[in-house]
Amino acid sequence: MNGSLRLRITDIEAIPISVPSRGFNSALGRFATYEYGIVIVRTDEGIEGYGEISTLWDGASGVQCAFVECAFRGALTGEDPLAINRCLKKMDTPFEGAWPARAAVEMALYDIAGKALNTPVHTLLGGRTRERIVLSRSLSMASPAEMATEARQVVEEGFTCVK
Repeated sequence: MNGSLRLRITDIEAIPISVPSRGFNSALGRFATYEYGIVIVRTDEGIEGYGEISTLWDGASGVQCAFVECAFRGALTGEDPLAINRCLKKMDTPFEGAWPARAAVEMALYDIAGKALNTPVHTLLGGRTRERIVLSRSLSMASPAEMATEARQVVEEGFTCVK
């Protein structure tokens, strides 16, 4: 994929993010915050790629960020970020729980590739398959009447898919 481009990964950073929730209830419990992580992969040419660690339900964004910084940073520093499959192989781990961290780094590598090649990432992945997507909104578990009220509110906000 890289042709004549010569890029090298110089650093990888993972930043835990905690977003306050409105007090969301699910079958897994009540959540006061949503836990994420932002991954930044930096290159020697100043191109940065961004990825997201999504750990919405298990609250383990700090653990996922640690996987990035303690395991993947060392494995990928100095590597060509456009050699995505090689980088993915270097992130192989016996820890099944590292998949959100690995996915975020992969997103960031594709972001770098798209920027370096001046090409949308959807083109790198085989092309656009639709013009738009439907966003859904999950309802907090509550009484049927409360959930119906919340469903009406989110539909008024523009959501056409409610879970």
